[in-house]
Amino acid sequence: MDLSIPPKFLLCDDPRDDHEREYILHTGKPYILAEIIIFLPSDQEHFDEFIEQADLAVSFEFMEDKIVLDVVQFDDEFDEQECIELLKEMCIWYQSYLLWENDNLINDISRMN
Repeated sequence: MDLSIPPKFLLCDDPRDDHEREYILHTGKPYILAEIIIFLPSDQEHFDEFIEQADLAVSFEFMEDKIVLDVVQFDDEFDEQECIELLKEMCIWYQSYLLWENDNLINDISRMN
């Protein structure tokens, strides 16, 4: 891995926030910070309300949960269509991360047995 090239997305938290929220940061232009919000299957009504009221968000399903990437900060100069395309890329990147985490958890459990 070439460490001289910064990653396109970073998983991060906000140290100013006491809540345990996670975000994905697009490190290039346009600057985009999206909050990761996970809705359990029992939260379908809240999910529907959130999506209806969200200004700029995308969602996908992982296992049985619905995951929303909700843009909370962005560059003043950005194209909405470009932002949506980046959010779609974020979804793919985050899904890959979740699959990697899931595989590692399964491997760790199998090594314990």
